[in-house]
Amino acid sequence: MTTSSSSPQRGLDAGPIIYSLLSGHPASAICEIYIRGHSGWFTTAVTLLEVDAVLRKVYGVDPMLAAGKLAQFVVGPIVISAVRGIYLTQPTPTCSVGGWLKIIHEH
Repeated sequence: MTTSSSSPQRGLDAGPIIYSLLSGHPASAICEIYIRGHSGWFTTAVTLLEVDAVLRKVYGVDPMLAAGKLAQFVVGPIVISAVRGIYLTQPTPTCSVGGWLKIIHEH
């Protein structure tokens, strides 16, 4: 996850992220080019959970490969907005999704 001094301007939904991470999908190249070609992106931790689930359950991507692709994605120039009760943290071996995401519940 990268933070920027400028405010994020473009919300990024799960669809373009999913297609940009799928190898061989007809929309892969154009989605990746579009995402890389613009700045000011933001998304939420919940969107990343959705991307992980769709990659694994719909497209049959191996869980470790899906986690690796998402880990590479979140270190790019994108701001991940926290959703109440869900925060991205540094990777640890005990994280809940493929070793890169940890859910912390607010009380």
